Amino acid sequence: LTNFITKQALNFTLLADEDHATCEAYNVWQLKKFMGRENMGVVRKSFLIDEKGNIEHVFDKFKTKDHHQVVLDYLNS
Repeated sequence: LTNFITKQALNFTLLADEDHATCEAYNVWQLKKFMGRENMGVVRKSFLIDEKGNIEHVFDKFKTKDHHQVVLDYLNS
């Protein structure tokens, strides 16, 4: 983890959700299907949360490589 933080030059703390409580609260711990197999996992979504702690927007249709642009486009609209 330390190597990842250093390599990515992160200036914030990473949190782990080992018991899936946060994922379940945000409804992103779901049954996933891939190559004929089913298993529980995290569905990729991002949440824009305002200064009061309310969810302002949910981003669920994006590719990792252009996620930042999707968010910037939303903020600039």
